Amino acid sequence: MMMESGDFKALENEVAKYHAKILQKEIQVQWVTKNWLMRERHWTKSMCDNAFAWAKEKGLYQVNPVHKEEEASLVIENFYKVQETEGQTMTQRASFETEACEIQGHLDELNKHYEHLSKLQGDAMASSDPRSLDKSIKEVMAEVTKRDVAMNNCIVRDAEGASQTDYKST
Repeated sequence: MMMESGDFKALENEVAKYHAKILQKEIQVQWVTKNWLMRERHWTKSMCDNAFAWAKEKGLYQVNPVHKEEEASLVIENFYKVQETEGQTMTQRASFETEACEIQGHLDELNKHYEHLSKLQGDAMASSDPRSLDKSIKEVMAEVTKRDVAMNNCIVRDAEGASQTDYKST
């Protein structure tokens, strides 16, 4: 930004599109007994016998050395989840320090106009025809209004841009 415009007063915009596809697979495998399968998972005796026969063929069968029951290492739960997301992200950044210098310049000018208005007020009180100062007062008030609007714009930009803002759409 500095190399392009010479300062950081411009608002930085960064737009990025994204697409993410996430495949999650969760498998719960554990050593189980026939008794546990029938009691906890409500398998039938036939289902347990078939599962244990398959486990023996695959080398996933053992007799537990502690309680001497037959066990098979079986897939107890199998979950698949596919999540696909796409969208657009826009990031905006602005610099508070840069705007602070600009705001100070506006404040200095407003103080000068205040001093000028105070002088005009004194002149109007001392003048025999205060309407002769109407044009000068209107010009100063117009300039004060312009400066006030410009300074408020800087403050609004700082409030919106001081923190990074993300917009996402899908």
